[in-house]
Amino acid sequence: MEDVFGLACKAYFDGDKNAVITVNTNLTEDEEIPCSYLFRSFDEMPEFEQYTMQLCKGKVLDIGAGVGPHAYYLQSKNIDVTALEPSELCCEIMQQRGIKNIANTTLENFNTESKFDTILLLMNGIGLAGKIDNLQKFLLKLKSLLSEKGKIYLTSADIAYMFIEEDGSMEIDLNGGYYGEMEYETSFNGNIANYDWLYLNADILFMHAEEIGLKGEVISQTEEGDYLAVLSF
Repeated sequence: MEDVFGLACKAYFDGDKNAVITVNTNLTEDEEIPCSYLFRSFDEMPEFEQYTMQLCKGKVLDIGAGVGPHAYYLQSKNIDVTALEPSELCCEIMQQRGIKNIANTTLENFNTESKFDTILLLMNGIGLAGKIDNLQKFLLKLKSLLSEKGKIYLTSADIAYMFIEEDGSMEIDLNGGYYGEMEYETSFNGNIANYDWLYLNADILFMHAEEIGLKGEVISQTEEGDYLAVLSF
């Protein structure tokens, strides 16, 4: 699969300050992500992210680190953070930005004896599970990396609102699988990547978490359905 995010971020890092990633899904069309946003400073982060930065303690694992906005900030506060990112190009950028601990791999292939006191899955990082059928396996991997008193902080959204009709009814195919499973296509300069991405209703997330011995709680949420949650033992 093409490394669309890596290619776009490298273009931005090398001087193309207008670089944008085009995103299409099976539910939306032609949204653009300015690459400048992927390099955001603490002051430019959404409130959920700013708040979560203040909650980070001990050894931190930043999953899906991208070019390292969260890892960069945490490292500046002398916090021991490891940036986990499968994109080789994004990892090269993080290295050039001075981020010390970088793991260029996927969560599935991340093998370490270390346990982490804080695990971050921001920007709907739980979406990396891809499909609801893979969620429990994904959560078990997170659990294996978590210290006894550790916390997993994640953001996601209940996208049921996208299926609401003008009369207030909901049009969801009950035979079509979980409605939060989305099919993404990202593109930059003719390079295209397709992948599955998961948005989770908090109650469904917590139900799956409880089945493997983790408890969940919503810390904060918006009227639109976005939320910040914590999972722990």
